[in-house]
Amino acid sequence: MKLSSLQSGTGDNNPASTTSTSVAEHCTIDNFIVREYRAVTGDVSLSVGDQSSSKSNELTTTLKGDDIHGVDMISTGTSVNIFEPYFLRCGISDNGNDQEDPTVMGRYLEVDFRLVHSHFHLQDADDCGSAAAATQQVGSICEEEDTRCCHSLGVLLHKLFHHLAPSIEREQEESGTTATGKVESGMPRTENDDLSQDKDEGDDDNKEEPAHKKSSITTTGNHSTLLQLGYPSSICLLVQSLLRCEEGENLCQYDSLDAVIKDLHLMLLDPSRFLFDNEPSLESGSMQLLFREHKLYGRENEVSVITDAFCRVSSGSREALFIGGFSGSGKTRLVNSLTARVDVAGGYVITHTFDQMSKDRPLLAVIAVFNQLCLLIQEKNYQRSQAIVKELLQAFDSDISPIGRLLPNFYAMCPELKPSMQDDERNDHVTLRSMCFTLRRFLRVVSSKAHPVVLFLDDLQWCDNSSLTVVESILCDSIESNSFVFVGSYRSNEVAEDHGIFRLINNLRSFGVPTSTVVLEGLNPADLNTMISDALCIFPRMCESLSNIVHTKTKGNPLFVLEFLRSLVDGKLLNYSLRKRRWMWDEDLVNGVEITDSVLFLLTSKMSGLPRNIQSALKVGACFGLKIVEPVVSMLSATPDYSNIRRDLEQVVEEGFMVKIGPSEFRFVHDKVQEAAYSLVPDIEKNKFHYSLGMLLYLMSKEGNKIDGVESVIADQINYDIDQLSSESPELRIEIANINELAGLKARDSSDHVRSSSYFTCAMSLLPTDRWKIHYEISLRVSFLLAESVYIRGESAEGILAEILEECHSFEDKLPAIFLLVAIHFNNQKLGDAFSICHDVLSNRGEHIPQSLNPPSQAIQLIEETSKMVERISYVDLIAMKEMDKELSITMKFYNFITTVAFFSKPEILPFFVHRMIQLTMEYGFCKYSTMGFMNYAMVLCSSSMAKRNILSASRLGKAALSCSKKRCHSSDQLPYLYCVYYGFVAFHTEPLQSCADMLQKGFEAALVHGDIGTAFANSVQCIKNLIMAGGSLSSLLVTVNYHLELSTKYRSQTGIVYHTIFRETISTLIDKGGSTNPEHHPEYQPAEDVSAILVETVYFHRAIQAYWLGHSERCLYFADKFFQMSSNKGKLNGIEMTFINGLNSFQLLRRQSSAKLRRAGKKGITELKAAASNSSWNFSNKVHLLQAEAFSLQDKDEEAAASYTSAIRSAQFSRFVHEQGLACELAAHHYKKIGDHTSAASYFKQAKQCYMQWGSQMKVDTISRELSMLEI
Repeated sequence: MKLSSLQSGTGDNNPASTTSTSVAEHCTIDNFIVREYRAVTGDVSLSVGDQSSSKSNELTTTLKGDDIHGVDMISTGTSVNIFEPYFLRCGISDNGNDQEDPTVMGRYLEVDFRLVHSHFHLQDADDCGSAAAATQQVGSICEEEDTRCCHSLGVLLHKLFHHLAPSIEREQEESGTTATGKVESGMPRTENDDLSQDKDEGDDDNKEEPAHKKSSITTTGNHSTLLQLGYPSSICLLVQSLLRCEEGENLCQYDSLDAVIKDLHLMLLDPSRFLFDNEPSLESGSMQLLFREHKLYGRENEVSVITDAFCRVSSGSREALFIGGFSGSGKTRLVNSLTARVDVAGGYVITHTFDQMSKDRPLLAVIAVFNQLCLLIQEKNYQRSQAIVKELLQAFDSDISPIGRLLPNFYAMCPELKPSMQDDERNDHVTLRSMCFTLRRFLRVVSSKAHPVVLFLDDLQWCDNSSLTVVESILCDSIESNSFVFVGSYRSNEVAEDHGIFRLINNLRSFGVPTSTVVLEGLNPADLNTMISDALCIFPRMCESLSNIVHTKTKGNPLFVLEFLRSLVDGKLLNYSLRKRRWMWDEDLVNGVEITDSVLFLLTSKMSGLPRNIQSALKVGACFGLKIVEPVVSMLSATPDYSNIRRDLEQVVEEGFMVKIGPSEFRFVHDKVQEAAYSLVPDIEKNKFHYSLGMLLYLMSKEGNKIDGVESVIADQINYDIDQLSSESPELRIEIANINELAGLKARDSSDHVRSSSYFTCAMSLLPTDRWKIHYEISLRVSFLLAESVYIRGESAEGILAEILEECHSFEDKLPAIFLLVAIHFNNQKLGDAFSICHDVLSNRGEHIPQSLNPPSQAIQLIEETSKMVERISYVDLIAMKEMDKELSITMKFYNFITTVAFFSKPEILPFFVHRMIQLTMEYGFCKYSTMGFMNYAMVLCSSSMAKRNILSASRLGKAALSCSKKRCHSSDQLPYLYCVYYGFVAFHTEPLQSCADMLQKGFEAALVHGDIGTAFANSVQCIKNLIMAGGSLSSLLVTVNYHLELSTKYRSQTGIVYHTIFRETISTLIDKGGSTNPEHHPEYQPAEDVSAILVETVYFHRAIQAYWLGHSERCLYFADKFFQMSSNKGKLNGIEMTFINGLNSFQLLRRQSSAKLRRAGKKGITELKAAASNSSWNFSNKVHLLQAEAFSLQDKDEEAAASYTSAIRSAQFSRFVHEQGLACELAAHHYKKIGDHTSAASYFKQAKQCYMQWGSQMKVDTISRELSMLEI
């Protein structure tokens, strides 16, 4: 449609016109043109051209006004020019000739109206009132002529349609079609023809329609005549409304050509709805409301918000969008409108709708959504899925078992990687946080700019905090910004202010994640009118009064509107007249309908009127949530009570309350429909009804039906009224307890420990009070499973474990509980308790554990004996070893744990534990803990001061243990521990610090994935330590430390909190003397009374480092002395670094004072750093050169000093130690300044400043700037 205005023109289409015209208005409506002319004289003429054949055969007729009936009624002297050619063809042939088409598809009409009106003159007037009156007079005349124009058009169309009727009849006879566009035999319908054999109830065509009912348009003679000729009712109403334009005030009349244009436009854009008459449904035999199922009404702004968010995410960002609104406001449909755009963009959309019945298992549903993402990736792009597998293998260091356990569908992309067997000795616990960490790493690979991921969770009001934690964890991934958008919808009127949704919104905004909120209100009257117009296939202006009534009653809620209109149809208040071929209603009756302000009332009322079998199917389906799955339908079908459940559900589908998905799965069309169906069950009977369904399913499972996949469903239904089992037999209670145990194991395997603990608790409640006596096995199993789930949830499990240890019949039965108790003590920093328990267990198993190794020669002897055992062992030998007996493997398991505890609490006894682990392995065979024994010995060999260190042997043994673990052991839960020990305490002797830090970061991530919190933050501490000593960017380091500190707080790791707080203090001091951090935003370290020696050593180390870089030499010396007094630092990275710093500091102090102690410290530094550099030139050569340069400078050996400074600078630059490169330049500058070479001094100061700027130390930049300014003076 287009509307244009011509300034001047002539009546080109009127051959009879001889007078120039002034064109006032020109309206073009696609294939319908109306021109209005003024001040025109001439005769009235009519030209009709017929081009029904390929040859132009035009018939032109010129008539006087009185020859056209109705023309003389318009106005005297009106000139009319009509061209009505046959214009549409089905197509064009290849040679360009028109192809004949027997079906009349449409007509083209161009009408010129030439109206003569009375001339008027405006009197000269100075006052505004006269001008206003004149303007009003002009407007009145224009309105009057507009009305005449509409009426004239109606007269002409009426005359034209009567003129065309014979030809239409002939065409219909030839083509077999009617004016409605439907194929049919015979002549056009007459007044007595009906579209069906039966009359509509309540459609009394013999009664005269009341004139005062605005919506019931009376049928004039002209209207009836056209209807009898077979024209569509829309055409008849159009002509009727045009003809009424001069009848005075009537709501059905047109008030302007613009209104006519709108209706004509609807006919052209959607002829099936607004032009041709619709037929009744063949299935029901009645006319249905034609709702547009996929159209959004009045949501243009909201669609724009979602689209813009997706566009931003496609550029590589993360974003969250929350949509609130009443149930039925169109939240789901609004989000679904984005799906097509995401598919076109190559993205993935994963969705889930929570429901009231599944509010106890939302976390499992969220995991299932990401599990489905794996299949979606595989289906959309196989090559992309294979690339993702490769990237994930790299990201997870070839250990993809955590993904496979969490998302089993991952193996659909790489079936060759699926493990052939399961490891029965796994020590890892998949917690909520570890699961979140796995999903974050998974999405970093899967989502990208080219393939963004959209997660839509519907009805968040039914989800729990665990599900929201998953969303928050993914969106708040500070390591990488992936292309991920989260959309969550919720019922704004059903959530309190303290709901987790709003806490999530606040947390996301605090973290800096772009977060938008949209609240959907009801449709405004105009949009609602459009919606009802579409449903009724009636022009919007003709149903506006009905729309206003509906809007008042429903507040514009789309779902409410649909159900209200359906209720009007069911109540015969909204009738389809077969004779008039349109919907009819009585405004007063519709307005008098009394309903509540909720759609639930309408749905429940409608359901209550259905047959009992359909109501029963609705109630059964509602008890299982939004959908009822095929296994449940099959099992219920086998029961006498619900043998016809499948057929009844099919009828529910026919009623429009459910849809069928696949062969036998049924889903409610809307959560409000499910809620209405559930309300059919009286509240007082709900729990009993659930229980009866669960018991039926349980009985069917005993008769041979597979329970796999529905054990959770059975348990959920029975647990609604689990107290009923108190009156049942003990045997039945035990069987239901077993089902709850199976459901709990399934939830545990899906990392839903909240739900698993609920199932285990229910199972425990079904056991009798003397369960440990008469049901020992299930009591032991379920009690331990409950303790494990409670512990993983972060709650206290020590009470449950104490009961297990008290009631167990044998020591072997106690072992799982003991090991879990040791892990709890270790993670809570109760190292003494953990050591004592391991000591007692090993003693009970026949192992003799010494309280100490005194004299120290015992430790030296053990190390030497161990060296002889492993001297010639290789990776091949480890692979070829026989398998150790399972009982001894348990002993090795506790030896491994006591070794870890001893490292922190009793390092002096460590050589005994590693010696015994290797001794058992060499004598009795290999187990998964053997690799840890070899790795621990490599650590002892590197760090022990009681024996000659053999770095190369330790490195070889450590690498062999790593390779053997990856090759021979089927589980990967021990890899994080091996990484921590090897790259934290062995590898730095031979491999670059940067590489060690990278591997320690992988160990940290892998440990979090496995739920091994203690090992995770042990890796984290070693990683940050390596990065600090490698001279990593201080600003990046501060971000990384804050991230690890935040995770330490979330995971409640006291170790992580303590060490990362110390690291953050050092980094902040190096940046700007502590001004870069705000202590209020981070947890402060509060030292406990029993602080470990390693922690004290770490505090002294960092105090000395801070003092040295700040230039406080005496303070540095003080803390260095404190550090070296500790016995645990020998051979460790901290010890080597402190030897280097202490040596430099001693040389500086020697320039001010003479001291034998300081000279020994300098010489010691050179000696020990040379030894370290012999194994790793990368990590230590620059330090040797710098110590030698300082020694030469102190001895006034200027040439040697200059050469050593140059070597130190080059070596540090080669190893990318920018901080030590800057330090070497700074000390060189001081040396040249001392000997009077200020030019060289200034040059080195400038180089030092550049290095410190690159390092990110503003504190050192300021120091060097002051030195340069002093040189200039």
